[in-house]
Amino acid sequence: MTAVTPEPILKVAMGFMAAKHLFVASEVGLFEALAAGPATIEELASQTGVPSRTIAIATAAMVSLGFIEQHGHHYQNGEQVAAFLAGKPGPDLRPMLRFFDQISYPAWQKLADAVRTGNGQAQFGKFDKRQQKIFSAGVESFSGPGAAALAAPRQIEGNAVRIAGSLCRRAAEARELARGFEDRHCRGRCFQGRAACRPAMMR
Repeated sequence: MTAVTPEPILKVAMGFMAAKHLFVASEVGLFEALAAGPATIEELASQTGVPSRTIAIATAAMVSLGFIEQHGHHYQNGEQVAAFLAGKPGPDLRPMLRFFDQISYPAWQKLADAVRTGNGQAQFGKFDKRQQKIFSAGVESFSGPGAAALAAPRQIEGNAVRIAGSLCRRAAEARELARGFEDRHCRGRCFQGRAACRPAMMR
């Protein structure tokens, strides 16, 4: 009989740490710095303007997650980040990560209050100019060329797409709790707007 372990619980509970590391790596320009080719930590620190100690931490996190490859003292982008997060021509998912980090993540931190009270936490329609720009760019990266890339079977395994679709459908089902999060631009009522969820929901 297989022993029961808490691994699945810990994997989900600690998932936000991996996400935040990815958001930060993209925000400080780590993947862009590696777009031209392999680089050392010192070279990455110089290119990003981030201290060597902390860029080393961010880089090590991306190596452990499989987004960056390490060869001796040099690092290089993996295929996925090279294609979507390094600033090359084609689908650009950097705005999506910025949207998740600065708009979506803070909103989801209020989920417990929404569940306990049955009331949504109004946010859409209250953005300042900076937040509105981040929101619009993030949704566009979901619904534009990037959405087609997300749906392409060669880019993302079907299981990941189905999981994303399930999460979006569950968010849509919770729309009564998320009433205050309504996205007037996309006319959706899931936590991040139906336009953001549509690519996954169509699978």
